[in-house]
Amino acid sequence: MVDKTLDKDWAEEIADVKPLKKKDIVVPAKDHPPVIKVTRKQENAEEIPHSAPPFNNTEPFIRKVYTSDILAASRAGLDERTFYKLKKGQVPYEHSFDLHGFTETQAHLSLTDYLNWAYTEGLRCVIIVHGKGKGYGPSEQMGIIKAQTPLWLESHVGVLAYHTTLPKHGGSGAVYVMIRKPKMGK
Repeated sequence: MVDKTLDKDWAEEIADVKPLKKKDIVVPAKDHPPVIKVTRKQENAEEIPHSAPPFNNTEPFIRKVYTSDILAASRAGLDERTFYKLKKGQVPYEHSFDLHGFTETQAHLSLTDYLNWAYTEGLRCVIIVHGKGKGYGPSEQMGIIKAQTPLWLESHVGVLAYHTTLPKHGGSGAVYVMIRKPKMGK
């Protein structure tokens, strides 16, 4: 219960919030990689284990576009032709991951784990379905997950580029993500 004397605005904001029912919890299909589920006992996100690819890359992202219709960027070292192919859906995707139904924290942790899994499996292109939503981003025309997705992707060292998908793959509710090749021998 929230102490209304401490923060009346916050208490009013969450007054109609109800706990998720079991039927509303999204469980990935059997062919998806393991997803770490956040429970009420795990209040501190740092307690949730996840691994990272075995390298560090500080190469900046360029070609950035951040609008309600298009999310796109690529690392400076990725050639223009490859990025163009990704944009046009000409890089075959090998797997997809849907973030619908996750809280912001769950989505961030699950996406990080998924990208780590995709990297270790040697996948080169995946689709991340972030949804559309409203209330955040430019002109408040994005959901919180969509608005945060570019930040999460750019903070992951295994991501080379991302671009909003073609309509047949989800349009402005999803992005193609190009993943670097795993380093051998480590």
